[in-house]
Amino acid sequence: MDDKTTHSKNFPFTHFMDLNAPQIEEELLITASKNQKERPPKTSISTSPPPPSPTPTPTTPTPLTQTPTLSIVTQNTNDTAEAVIATAKKSKKEAPFGRFNSVKEARFSIDLNGPPTPFPGINTPTAKELLSQVDSTVITKLEKSHERHHLNPEKNFDTFVVGPSNRVAFATCQNFAKNPTKSYSLLYIHSRTGLGKTHLIHSIANYLKEAYPQYRVIIVTARDFMRELVDYREKIHEFRKKYMNQVDILMIEDIQELKDRPGTQAEIFHLMNEFQSKNKQLILTADRPPNEIVGIGENIKNRILCALVIDIKPPELETRLTYLKNKTEQEDFFLPDDVIREVANNFTGNIRELESALVRLGVFSSVMKEDIDLNIAKEQLKIQMGTANTSILTIEKIVFAVSRYYKIPVADIRSKSRSKKNIEPRHVSIYLIHKLMQITVTQIAQFFYRDHTTVIHALQKMEHQIKEDRDLSQTVGIIEKTI
Repeated sequence: MDDKTTHSKNFPFTHFMDLNAPQIEEELLITASKNQKERPPKTSISTSPPPPSPTPTPTTPTPLTQTPTLSIVTQNTNDTAEAVIATAKKSKKEAPFGRFNSVKEARFSIDLNGPPTPFPGINTPTAKELLSQVDSTVITKLEKSHERHHLNPEKNFDTFVVGPSNRVAFATCQNFAKNPTKSYSLLYIHSRTGLGKTHLIHSIANYLKEAYPQYRVIIVTARDFMRELVDYREKIHEFRKKYMNQVDILMIEDIQELKDRPGTQAEIFHLMNEFQSKNKQLILTADRPPNEIVGIGENIKNRILCALVIDIKPPELETRLTYLKNKTEQEDFFLPDDVIREVANNFTGNIRELESALVRLGVFSSVMKEDIDLNIAKEQLKIQMGTANTSILTIEKIVFAVSRYYKIPVADIRSKSRSKKNIEPRHVSIYLIHKLMQITVTQIAQFFYRDHTTVIHALQKMEHQIKEDRDLSQTVGIIEKTI
């Protein structure tokens, strides 16, 4: 058995040092090994095999009532302690848990129940920093959840909560997906924001992907369709070839955004005629009935009125309760029944409000390491005692609405970037937050990681531009209506 093995065996602290102070462990081993070579080992350090230990008597485990302690002990106390102290002074290294006079005096404890003690140089986040982390995480999660650029596999018929308010729309879309060639050539779904239109059309696409993989399906927003048309303005024949010859089922969301866009409307009407003549399917969604859309040509309105038109109403209490319970089970997140009912009673506008409330509570519980009770839920969701708020407005909600309109991530709006594509959405967000919420300029500045003077400048600039720029004024109005 070599020196290192012998001394590792006789110094039980080496196992502790492996985890906490590798440099001091190495110095201890080198020093002890040197002492071992220079003088005969004392009787306490034996190179012969130890006698067999008696068979232990089985005992009942004693409950852990005190914090377990690992002690550094040694048989050669004087020599080893002097060597350790001399070596430590020579190298000017200090043990990470404080300086001691002898090895025998050192004691280390491990608290298995309490929170971990931070190491020197590692700052513990403050409550304010943790709450800021909650806000950022909520926005990120909601942004990812409402992403519409790609087919979302989580939005399917199995995860759609059916109730009296949406039963007809659900059955119609399910029938459309199961019998695509026998369905109406044009389906029009309308409802207020956040009631499940996007979920239903993604459900159709996911079902077709599995049951009818030969069908070519495209989901696109009206705004993206319009931008793509602009990009293809020099190659319009390629644009028409893509949508008329390479697509079997086309779904266009939010066609109300084509208001006063005659060129794009002409292409949509042309598609309607082509799809009908070739027995292809077209699904349109909007936030209002076709006869209430302003700025859309009569030819398109009349064609839609001849199609299958279905609507979705706001969810009833039982539907809201079912949604919350199903969502908490899917996310493996426990909420007491009184909290679920409180959320359902206070967020009655749409499903998206319920989802936002649930995400905030889940993130708060995860970041703050606290279970959610009724008081925490009311505080986090700004629910007033004895009142039923049908729509709780938050900074995140406003910024997310701006993000969806401009099709850029929320992180870019809050970033330090000075590019034009980020500045306008940022200023619009600041303007709407200041207009719609009763919070100070300083609070707005903290959310955007900026000085309050920067926010004041942005507000002044926006107020001037809205008076001079008709398009910007219209954009702000559109976003405000979606909040």
